[in-house]
Amino acid sequence: MEFFLTTVTAIAAIIGKKILEKNGEKIGTVVNEKAEKFLSKLKENSSALSTTLEAVPETPLNYPETIGNVENALKNSSELEKVTKEFLTVVNEESIPNLQEVMLEISEALKARPNQTDTYINKIEKLVNLAQGNAKIEIGSQTIQL
Repeated sequence: MEFFLTTVTAIAAIIGKKILEKNGEKIGTVVNEKAEKFLSKLKENSSALSTTLEAVPETPLNYPETIGNVENALKNSSELEKVTKEFLTVVNEESIPNLQEVMLEISEALKARPNQTDTYINKIEKLVNLAQGNAKIEIGSQTIQL
């Protein structure tokens, strides 16, 4: 599993969903259910992370810190990893209209960080490619392509 791309995509999907809801747009029931399950499982691993994600878009995220923390939680919890896979599978099938826009916004914020390693820059490039529809995430037997 590509934890970085999976993590950023899950965070972007939560942010995208919350922005759409704030603007009065409806999101599919299954996406809502899986998003809530993801946040609930994340809360079991770290209530602070869950609270941080629930506060968007009113409260801006520190993307590098949030991504690192969620990525670590995913690596350390097979149950959270499973719930995240389910959430992203539904996001892939039902689509969140602003997901690509949010992913590009995150990539720009990450690019602005000073002292980046080549590995980190490579991860950001993969993120941009995914957001533009030029890449995919392999999660077990599932392939997610935006």
